[in-house]
Amino acid sequence: MAYNKGLHSNNGGSQRGRPFGLILLIIFGAALLGVMVLHKLREKRIYNLIVKDKDHHLLSLQLLLQKERDRTEELKKKNREMKANIYSLRSQKMELDRNVLELQSTIDSLKDDQKVMESAFEETQNELRIMQQKSIGLGEGSRDKRLEGAS
Repeated sequence: MAYNKGLHSNNGGSQRGRPFGLILLIIFGAALLGVMVLHKLREKRIYNLIVKDKDHHLLSLQLLLQKERDRTEELKKKNREMKANIYSLRSQKMELDRNVLELQSTIDSLKDDQKVMESAFEETQNELRIMQQKSIGLGEGSRDKRLEGAS
């Protein structure tokens, strides 16, 4: 009978064990829920930190992009100014080339005139020599006649 008595007492104990087990189950569930909530909060905090880091990185990239756009705009402006300057310099070069050609033509013409003048000068020099020789020859001839007439 003791055996049966033990069985009955087990039944009575399991009645008391049930609320204790239920409380343990609720506590375990609450702990599990708390851990899950903490895990979610941790994930959310990490996610917020990552988002904040990405936002900071994105802002840095936007600032860098704006700097590059400003630099590109500045370079485009300089490029337009240089193109205008190049166009102006080309026009000046063409004008100078035209002036050089005109001056070269003038130089060639002056050289031709110089050659003509040198030729005319040489001709005049030759004519002058011939005249001097004739006058010397005439002078000697008249002096010779005077000398012959005086002897």
